[in-house]
Amino acid sequence: MIANLWQDLRYGARMLRNNPGFTLVSMATLALGIGANTTLFTGFDLLLRPLPVRDPDTVVSFEYQSGYNDRDMSFPDYVHIRDHAQTFSDVLASAEEKFLMGKKTSDSAPEEIKGTFVSDNFMSSLGGSARLGRFFTPDENRVAGRDAVVVLSHRFWQRRFSGDPQIVGQSLLLNGKPFTVIGVTAPDFIGLRMEAPDVWVPLMMRAAMATVYFEEVEVVNRDWFGKQDFYWLNLHARLRPGKTASEAQAEMALLYSQLPRTPPAPDARATVNVVPASRIRPDTSFWTVMGTAT
Repeated sequence: MIANLWQDLRYGARMLRNNPGFTLVSMATLALGIGANTTLFTGFDLLLRPLPVRDPDTVVSFEYQSGYNDRDMSFPDYVHIRDHAQTFSDVLASAEEKFLMGKKTSDSAPEEIKGTFVSDNFMSSLGGSARLGRFFTPDENRVAGRDAVVVLSHRFWQRRFSGDPQIVGQSLLLNGKPFTVIGVTAPDFIGLRMEAPDVWVPLMMRAAMATVYFEEVEVVNRDWFGKQDFYWLNLHARLRPGKTASEAQAEMALLYSQLPRTPPAPDARATVNVVPASRIRPDTSFWTVMGTAT
């Protein structure tokens, strides 16, 4: 039996050697098929894998929908929901942003990194822990633009600072503004996206930060915290023990109807839906996930 197998393998190898065109086409077809299947199953694994946070089944996200338009929420929306909701133990706010780390000089350019502005309870509510130092305190997220502190993701700390154990207390420049490093996250904490940002910054620092456009820092004066119709926040929450998503949905319908309004009048079709939290943004297509998987 083994002799026959060996003979068949030798015959197959001889045929492939004598037909190089057929061999190349066969190899390319196999490679494409294996690659496509690997990407497909990896993508489905990312979609179906539970969030790497504490009690992921109790974490939900808010989706604002108006006809065919989806958008984020405003800071006054967040404050109203945070202060009045009874079905949630925590309401979390976040906003992703690009930063330029370092200051441009004649012989070097700043590095573009991924950052996320977060409420002070973001990491603790999700069950994150610090590898070094600590996370933000409520006081550091109380006054707009006052507390320039930053937490590094574990991966970024390893890549950019070679795992320097003395990193806490050091200063780094984000969009030309000095920030003090107060902590490094544990390796397994990535938040609610498919991968951790490079840095986490207090939500209230958004007012003091310039915005990055095409790898250039541009100062844009905006009312980040006062305008009802300025939508820039992703909102998430953790359900209280014993509460269900359907109860939270009913409460959100009531809270949304009570939100303070500024002209123009809101779309009558608009709703805020409570959905299971996901590392994939609502406007991210499945094929974007496929690309991330590869």
